[in-house]
Amino acid sequence: MTLAEAITKFSIEVLQLDETKNSPEMVAAITELLKISRVNQI
Repeated sequence: MTLAEAITKFSIEVLQLDETKNSPEMVAAITELLKISRVNQI
C-alpha cells in the first residue's frame, strides 16, 4: 500500500464518523489531506 492509498483509506474511515461529519473543520482538514495526497501522487 502506498502512502497515498493509506491516506485515502484513513480519510474515508474518518469521514464516516459522526464526530467528523458534525465538524466542518474536520471535513475541511480531511479534504486538505486528500489534496496533499493527490498532489504527491502526481
